[in-house]
Amino acid sequence: MTDDRRQAWAAVRRLPGEGLALLDGADDPWARWARGVLLQARGDFGQSLRLLRVTAASGGEIGALSSARIASGLRQLDAHRTAMPWDARATRTAVADGWIGLAADRVGVADASGAARVLTTVRPRDVRDDIRRSWVSCEIALLQGHGRAATRHAERALRLSLGWGPRHEIKSRLFLAATLRVREPERSVRLIRPALTEAVRGGLWPLVWPMVAVLGDRAEPGQEAAAVRAVAYIAPRLPTGVGATWLARPDITAWRAAASGPTTGTDRTSRTSAS
Repeated sequence: MTDDRRQAWAAVRRLPGEGLALLDGADDPWARWARGVLLQARGDFGQSLRLLRVTAASGGEIGALSSARIASGLRQLDAHRTAMPWDARATRTAVADGWIGLAADRVGVADASGAARVLTTVRPRDVRDDIRRSWVSCEIALLQGHGRAATRHAERALRLSLGWGPRHEIKSRLFLAATLRVREPERSVRLIRPALTEAVRGGLWPLVWPMVAVLGDRAEPGQEAAAVRAVAYIAPRLPTGVGATWLARPDITAWRAAASGPTTGTDRTSRTSAS
């Protein structure tokens, strides 16, 4: 592994601010890829996609990782069908990200059986691949109405993430809390509250509003305010021509309105996306 590649992977395992600081001054292709990943984790989707489109043209491993990350960003903005060609590009290499992404894309269009078929082709190369595969397995189980199976997948993702990095650990806690929201609401709340605090502290704005959505009526005023802050951060940083579906979501619309005044009785749903 080259020094550039090693530094890039060390950066993406950190929270956005820490990782971007680690990359300070570096301008090689691996640093640009890592910067794109971290900007997306912070919610700077437009800037992230501009960087990643450049590295996606490189081909090879970095091109595949970049293409899959572009797809991940599009998926987080509910542009699942737009994400599919990017994930398909990523499958042309041995990198697992493209196949995991294609499965997640199919979850986004409510094709659970198609997602499950795609996921059987995944051959994880490392812990990160295994975590992300577990996330999508969790989403598939939820889509199929198999709550206990979804919980098992989320618990596995959380166990694996404890040795990988804080971004993946926080997101795994979100997945697990989402699977427990109806069946074990108290446990769900106990999981999500500290994870939400860490997400706000780390500037993981794309995770903050789904966490508050999982809390639902259990969200405290400060947590509601965090969701408003997250949406207000992301909205002006969307890629050109992307994000209209996300902005039109009832929960996103309500939180944007809340930035201008109080709202009550908001019906909120959440959907996480493999990252």
